[in-house]
Amino acid sequence: MNIDNFEYKSVVAEREFSHNPLKSQKFLPKSFTLLLRILECVKLGFYPSQIAKILNKRKQNVHYYIKKLRKMGLLRLKVRSSCAIYELTKEGEVFLSESKKILNGGEVSAYKGVRLHAFSLKFPIVEGPRVSVDWNRVPLCNWSRFVGCECGVTVEKTTRHVIVHAREVFASDPYEATLCAVLECLRVARVLEEKFGMKLGVPKLLRKPHYAVYDPVAAVVASGCELSDDVGKIDASEGYGEIDWYSPETAKDYLLMPARVKALESLFAEFKREVKSEFADLKAGLMTIFKTWNLVGNRLLDLLTRLGATASKINAVSPLSSDVCFNAGRATAMFATASWVGGDA
Repeated sequence: MNIDNFEYKSVVAEREFSHNPLKSQKFLPKSFTLLLRILECVKLGFYPSQIAKILNKRKQNVHYYIKKLRKMGLLRLKVRSSCAIYELTKEGEVFLSESKKILNGGEVSAYKGVRLHAFSLKFPIVEGPRVSVDWNRVPLCNWSRFVGCECGVTVEKTTRHVIVHAREVFASDPYEATLCAVLECLRVARVLEEKFGMKLGVPKLLRKPHYAVYDPVAAVVASGCELSDDVGKIDASEGYGEIDWYSPETAKDYLLMPARVKALESLFAEFKREVKSEFADLKAGLMTIFKTWNLVGNRLLDLLTRLGATASKINAVSPLSSDVCFNAGRATAMFATASWVGGDA
């Protein structure tokens, strides 16, 4: 969606609320748009530092607007431990919902680029562990596994493997998001090796990761159902429409599609200009040819007129018939014209 149109609608939205908490505040359209995105991120459960990373803003700016939103009564503090976690108040939920309806039919993208999730690496256990694992035991059919949290990342231990589930990664490039997720899993694996005295082998992907790209059309297509195949899936499980691609290559191709369409439009415009120039040159050449043919025709008419006069004089003094004289004159005119054209060439 065009950001200028989004900002214009944001201003319209501010004016259309009967109980608008922004009436006493002075915000630019861009700030209003940022407020909606912050509210959407808070609704999804992100804390301020994550919101700053997702929206590509400084932490100070995010904290400033969160403070403003709390004063307006749209946010409240939910948990405060190592990091502060906020939640929407009832007024905040109504405000966000009404804003989304007025702006674009209920869709507000909380991020730009790609959201990498469901990325997990499976490390084979080569040695150990020498220290007992103090995670929660989850009993299964014929075996059990341990599930815990290390460095803020969910980890699992089975009889032969350690599985590290990377956190969601937001990035403008799918390959950059993949690198961040891999580095996080490797960092956690190193911590596990040192903490429990184990040695882990070369990891493998547990399953296909999901490279989610925001798409408002996906919410309409996937309303009430989920569409999927071997390439990706379309759903709205996060509250907004997304296309989950299973490879970074297809996700990047989809992200680059608007730029490529613009490039095709520029190439088509350039081709159109070149074709128009070629047609102009062709038209000028044809006009030159037509003028030359017109000149040749005028010369022929003049020559035939002069030959006709000459034939009349000859017919007056000679007994030859007028038809013979005319045919002889026409042959002479054709020969003279051919000689003249050849000479000009």
